[in-house]
Amino acid sequence: GKSSGGQCWVLTCLDCKQAWHQACAGLKAVLDKTAVDSLLTTWQCPWCYMCPFTKPGGHMSNKNAKAIQAKVITTAAVQSITDSIADENRKLSDMIQHLEDRIGSLNSDIDAIQSTQNAMSERVIRITDIETHLQHQLLG
Repeated sequence: GKSSGGQCWVLTCLDCKQAWHQACAGLKAVLDKTAVDSLLTTWQCPWCYMCPFTKPGGHMSNKNAKAIQAKVITTAAVQSITDSIADENRKLSDMIQHLEDRIGSLNSDIDAIQSTQNAMSERVIRITDIETHLQHQLLG
C-alpha cells in the first residue's frame, strides 16, 4: 500500500517484516502497483539484503568501513590506556596514603622519643655536678 498521503509505497521485508517507505529503502524509481506486488514476493530490506558480489577495493563504503574500523581501534586503545592510567593512579594514591600514614606514625614516634629523652635528661646527673656535690660534702 501507499503512505505519506499516497505519495510513497510502503514495502514489507520478506525476512524481517520491517516496513519501509520506498524512498527510505533506496528505491527511487516510479513504481506502479503491479511492479510493487511483483517486488514484494522476494524483496529484502537494506538490513536483510546481502549483496552476493564483493565490493571493489576502492569503493567509498570500503573506505568508510576502514575509517570507522580505525576510529574504533583508536578509541579502544585510548580507553585501554585511560583505564591503565586510572588503575595506576589508584595504586599510587593508595601508596601515597600508606606513606602519609607511616610518616604520621613516625612523627608520633619521634615526639615520644624526644619526650623520653627530655625526661631522661632531667634525671641524669652530670659528673661535674657529682664532683661539686662531693666537694661540698668534704669541705662542709
